[in-house]
Amino acid sequence: MPTKIVCDTNTLVSGVLWRGNEYLLLSKILERKAVLFTSPELLSEFSRVLGYPRLRPLIQNPSELAEKLESMTVLVEPKESVEIIKEDPADNKVLECALAAGADFIVSGDNHLLKLRAFKGIPIITTKTALERLGSRL
Repeated sequence: MPTKIVCDTNTLVSGVLWRGNEYLLLSKILERKAVLFTSPELLSEFSRVLGYPRLRPLIQNPSELAEKLESMTVLVEPKESVEIIKEDPADNKVLECALAAGADFIVSGDNHLLKLRAFKGIPIITTKTALERLGSRL
């Protein structure tokens, strides 16, 4: 069974715009080495971030990019609301999604998430660590 992962929005945006580790992670998902789970809230945040003025010059068609990402994911509807991260409440949506998905791990570069190290038994790891766990060479 493929590894079930949830990525925060910044990880996904980096993966679709630049050719670093996040891009490699999305490639693993396309190769079906892992399954990416998301929620309606996270998809909405992804679309909103693509509209940021500093990203607009890099993206020709934001809605097409959002649709492509959505086609790569399994959508879950979180049933449980959490309020773990007070400094950035939007990060709680990542935790809610991971819980609903029964994720094997959460991938993030966000310090609010990374400092938790795990949430209800779900490890919170960097993209580099995720690639190592998926057996990728860096």
